[in-house]
Amino acid sequence: MKKNFHKLTKLIRLSLDLKARKVIVTNVLPYNEEMKDEILYDLDDTLINHGKDTILVDLLAQMPYMKIRTDRQCKFVEDKAATITFRGEVAPCYALMHSYHCFIYGRKKEILPFYLGNVNESTLGDIWIDPAYVNFRNKLKEFRFPSCSDCKYLDGCSYTDTNESDCWGNNPSCAECLWSRSLSPVPKWSKIWQEFLINCRITIKSNFSQGSAGASIVH
Repeated sequence: MKKNFHKLTKLIRLSLDLKARKVIVTNVLPYNEEMKDEILYDLDDTLINHGKDTILVDLLAQMPYMKIRTDRQCKFVEDKAATITFRGEVAPCYALMHSYHCFIYGRKKEILPFYLGNVNESTLGDIWIDPAYVNFRNKLKEFRFPSCSDCKYLDGCSYTDTNESDCWGNNPSCAECLWSRSLSPVPKWSKIWQEFLINCRITIKSNFSQGSAGASIVH
């Protein structure tokens, strides 16, 4: 965000001292009025220069896009990932795990949760192959959602007040998801999971039926 962007190179150098292999940098998603003017989404990211640390930032940082671009994709679907709340509810991504308000380009938006099952009632495997979940993932693979943020009819459109639905008949709508625009990068879960298994040198047999904490999982 605006007030700490100038500290990015210091963070990168600190990560180097700590022997971190990667730093994931994300744009801020404002959750209150005070933060809504801190966004940096409209910077020309092709011209960002970090001086003598530019090469270091390019090597160590997974940087977000700083402008809306045409291409959109759901990294959770691409990586075959899902999320589980502390109550066992299975949501397709972070953004749909709980209810909250956020600000998209200064506009207040209500985000409603979207669950496709509960691991206390069904196995994760059964939830994953349920037709409703399969159809939702297929829709996300092609990203069949309108592009609300740069739509010429945005002013006065009530569909953008919440993620409940959109003008294309989707319910819920992922039309204004910042993660799909790479404005907020998503960790590469498949790579993280593989590295975890390699580093630990163990075989994990997961049982989520009695899980008591929220978690991100890779199917």
